[in-house]
Amino acid sequence: MLTYDVVIWSIRQRAGRPKPRELRWRVGSQPHSKSYALKPQADGRRSQLMAALREGQQFDEETGLPVKELAALAMPTWYEHAKAYALMKWPGAAAKHRASIAESLAVVTPVLVTAKNGRPDARVLRTALYQLGLPRGGGSRWGARIALRRRGTAQRRTASSRLGG
Repeated sequence: MLTYDVVIWSIRQRAGRPKPRELRWRVGSQPHSKSYALKPQADGRRSQLMAALREGQQFDEETGLPVKELAALAMPTWYEHAKAYALMKWPGAAAKHRASIAESLAVVTPVLVTAKNGRPDARVLRTALYQLGLPRGGGSRWGARIALRRRGTAQRRTASSRLGG
């Protein structure tokens, strides 16, 4: 449930912990907290939450997040979007067109994947997507599966989940 009833408290120090700075806030009747190793990290997050309050954003009681952050979490990743697009186009497409869809998505995907968490080489990623990740499917090569698993943790979110027709 969304609400404007938000209280953000100051950062408290907790001695003897790996992340000794704790930011606490309450949304509706639900308390929320997040711990940080450094005070500037906690200050930065507190500033983000305060800015969301000043902008008049509602907060989600369950997660404690502002509406804009909640929307970003619900946004599909590029891989999810590409796979849904290919599956939508697949049934009515001719064989050559299917190959073109898979190839196009496999070529553009490395550009839309961030370098976080050790992105695999672009050629390995394209091969993995072309063979396993997109509906064209086929092989079960171990290296390709690892590339897709890594890619799942290091990808951009799409701006819209709407698929073109």
